[in-house]
Amino acid sequence: SPMYQSINCLFSVLCPSFEVSKELLRYQDIEVNYEKVRQVSLELSTACMEKRCSIQLEKNETLSGKQVIIAMDGGRTRTRVYGAGKTGRTEKFDTPWREPKMFVITTCDANGKVNKERKPIYDGTFGDDETFDLLAAYLKNLEVDKAKEVQFLADGAPWIWNRVKSTLLRLGVAEEKITETLDYYHAIEHLNDMKAYFDKDKQTSHFDQLKEALWQGDFKEMTRLITTGIKGVSLEEFTPYKYFKKQQNRIDYQSLRDSNRPCGSGIIESGIRRIINLRFKSPSTFWYPQNVEKLIFMRGIALSGRWEIMMKNKFT
Repeated sequence: SPMYQSINCLFSVLCPSFEVSKELLRYQDIEVNYEKVRQVSLELSTACMEKRCSIQLEKNETLSGKQVIIAMDGGRTRTRVYGAGKTGRTEKFDTPWREPKMFVITTCDANGKVNKERKPIYDGTFGDDETFDLLAAYLKNLEVDKAKEVQFLADGAPWIWNRVKSTLLRLGVAEEKITETLDYYHAIEHLNDMKAYFDKDKQTSHFDQLKEALWQGDFKEMTRLITTGIKGVSLEEFTPYKYFKKQQNRIDYQSLRDSNRPCGSGIIESGIRRIINLRFKSPSTFWYPQNVEKLIFMRGIALSGRWEIMMKNKFT
């Protein structure tokens, strides 16, 4: 029944393992073995994936007129890949680490903060282009071209920033409505890597000023402090500086603070931990790539509070 499928799959993606899910089902007077739990969960996940970019959306849900926030990052999980020969009758397999890329779509409230009244949308897949294609499909369904503004937050990964603006422009978002933001906490980590290069007599004074210049989003002042605080530095060859030069249009933190908008990508960092790491990064657990993607999708729906929406769309 739909209710049985729902409970089975929900427990499977929320519990730390299929085995724990089986025991929890037993407490609900549902006697089932490990393989049946796994089978039913994957069957429902497979069916939901057929309408992947709409099944967790409410009827007529739209981003029209909204201040949209999109954040993206990558997680880690170990996969199971056969083809390494046999040991006796047992087929051997490799266990390479893979990086499922995940995004979140949400909106700001009237005060510019992340809107906690609106359920976020999480999803992700393997592959750089594939992740942006999936994101684009969601945004098209949500009419992102009618959004008031779109802010995209991420760390400094080139695979992300090389695709952000072109994807949004292709969907019809006006360029002046797009704000790209480098996660402040990743930026400060890169800034701290630079401290050891400063002359000893300037490591405190100049570096404190450098952090303040970053917080103000003042790239020119950052450049001045680096050239006066580090002897003999060639900016064109100085890797820590080149990082910020590439990101200089994404560090306008003062303007973001003035409008009460987020400077960090904590919403996706938290999502990676809760959705991927706590369930699919367990020791000695190896996943078929095609299966783990389905279960990540379903766990994201569950943890975002969209499970009932998904079930209604699936069975009505």
